[in-house]
Amino acid sequence: MASLLSDDTKTEFKAPEIKQVSNVSVPAYSDIAKSANDLLNKDFYHTAAANLEVKSKAPNGVSFTVKGKSAHEGPLSGSLEAKKTDKANGIQSLGVSFYHPLSDRRKHYLYYQLSYAPRARRRSRRKPKAPRETTSPASADTSDRVQTSTSTHSSKDAVSVPQRHVLEYTSERIPTYMLIQYRSAGITGTASWSTSNAIDAKLELDGTLAKDLKTEFTGTFKPDTQDTSSKANLTFQQPTFYGRLFADLLKGPVVTGDIVTGQQGFVAGGEVSYSVPEASISKYSASVGYIAPQYSTALTASNNFQLFSASFFQKVSNEVQAGAKASYDAQKGQTVGLELAGKYQIDPLAFVKGKVNDKGQASVSYNTKVREGFTLGLGASFDTQKLNEATHKVGAQFTFES
Repeated sequence: MASLLSDDTKTEFKAPEIKQVSNVSVPAYSDIAKSANDLLNKDFYHTAAANLEVKSKAPNGVSFTVKGKSAHEGPLSGSLEAKKTDKANGIQSLGVSFYHPLSDRRKHYLYYQLSYAPRARRRSRRKPKAPRETTSPASADTSDRVQTSTSTHSSKDAVSVPQRHVLEYTSERIPTYMLIQYRSAGITGTASWSTSNAIDAKLELDGTLAKDLKTEFTGTFKPDTQDTSSKANLTFQQPTFYGRLFADLLKGPVVTGDIVTGQQGFVAGGEVSYSVPEASISKYSASVGYIAPQYSTALTASNNFQLFSASFFQKVSNEVQAGAKASYDAQKGQTVGLELAGKYQIDPLAFVKGKVNDKGQASVSYNTKVREGFTLGLGASFDTQKLNEATHKVGAQFTFES
């Protein structure tokens, strides 16, 4: 049968292209549900009556942060923090040159081993003529010895040196160059002192021991009670792997480690703590999730698989964000807890947030950048089931930065 379609009207069928989700960097174990947790817990200012934060930076690069807090009940608290960061610059090269102290009035043979041959006689004060080489017939067939003479001394005073060791025959200083390569690691030092008379110090080394390996050392000291604590942390990060190790050196010691691996947005990880004195596992948990640029979800089993939580976050548009979290405590056997939260970006300098839980507690907050270097935050919390009681809370936060 003849084809009803001509060659010009025939078209090839093309399958629709399937767009793959771009790879997202694997987060730390505690950040698998970070987007939902930040939306539910961050930038709500009702937890304290007033918060004050002042940030400044000195010309030498040291950053200072002063924090003050006035709680609804209890005394005032504050802290002073200083931080200095030296950013990593990759592989650096350092060239060093030095001279061998050869005398200007004596001529020497310089060996590859940097040892000297017997010196020749003192040369005349007159300007020497151009050197010329003389080779005796007896040494014409010898390939490993050479004789060199100048007009300042006779041929009988010439020195015979094995040719394989001779580098140069000169009366000037010989420069030697040395190239040193080293890795410029990022170093960050932080020290703070709080009103509770606690002195904290932290040292961070980024890429010092190995590439993509971050090392942290933290310590706390209380002079009034002589209490001390010291911890060492290791963090190793790759595009599809994130591992951390925490060691409490003075208490226990207790070692806690967590790992996360993922591919194409899917992530899975676990955490475990081991007590060295008790020789037993003291805590363990696990989490799985999916992370995409516009939304994310996570399921976590913590507290030795006794507390289960599921969270969801979505960036609806450039101005609107929404999230929810459900939790269930198997040990207490209570009902499932539920939290809902949302955020609206009014303009590039201001936003509002709100959340409510299954117990009827609602919270709202407002944040705006009043001017360059000054940010204001206002928040309030209401118990919708007890509106006629004094259970409501309000708070404010003032942030100054220069």
